Amino acid sequence: EMEAAMGRAKELAMKHGIELASLPAREQNRSRLALDIENNSGLKLSTRYEHPYHTWVLQTLEKAFGLKLILSRGRIGSHPYLHTIWLIGEKTDVAMAIALFPWLEGLFPKLYGKAVKEGRLPKNFAAANGFYYGLYQGILSNNKRQEDALTGSDKTNWALVVRSKEEQIAETVALAFPELKKAKASHKKYNGQAINHGVLQGSKIKLNQVHGAGSAGAIHS
Repeated sequence: EMEAAMGRAKELAMKHGIELASLPAREQNRSRLALDIENNSGLKLSTRYEHPYHTWVLQTLEKAFGLKLILSRGRIGSHPYLHTIWLIGEKTDVAMAIALFPWLEGLFPKLYGKAVKEGRLPKNFAAANGFYYGLYQGILSNNKRQEDALTGSDKTNWALVVRSKEEQIAETVALAFPELKKAKASHKKYNGQAINHGVLQGSKIKLNQVHGAGSAGAIHS
């Protein structure tokens, strides 16, 4: 289920991107594509409060699909929660991220819980955060290897789309959130064993896999 859903989503994203690369430039003197950049606040947490795994779920979506996520936080007593999550990116990427978010939101803690139950990891904050961080790293690392396997022409087209999206997303963010401040780096404790186990699990997620598209977690074109 994990490989089928992420694999089908990435296969659609890459196919869509390569097709967009064949479009004529919007301006003669600039390398830009006619991408439809969307500002959407369609993500909602399934829980009342924000948990450590949410950070890595959101970063997985942001990095894997070339999105920019803007978070508005609040507090209920001493507990933080995400009030609103804006996704800014190419329309198809935004739609797939919205579809995958609830599934990933359940998958990250589920895999950690399984590791704890099997006695592979302890149940504490450092182990949990380390596992989520490792899972995120493993997914992105495998995704990078799959993109590197593209043919020369497809890789060039994909790079053009990525650069164009980054430029247009940055412009949209600047217009929609002119007072946005850069988030401060946080220092968290990580369990090294948990990171390694998370990387191992994440490396099993083949983002370009197209098999099993009929499973419950898959996205259909």
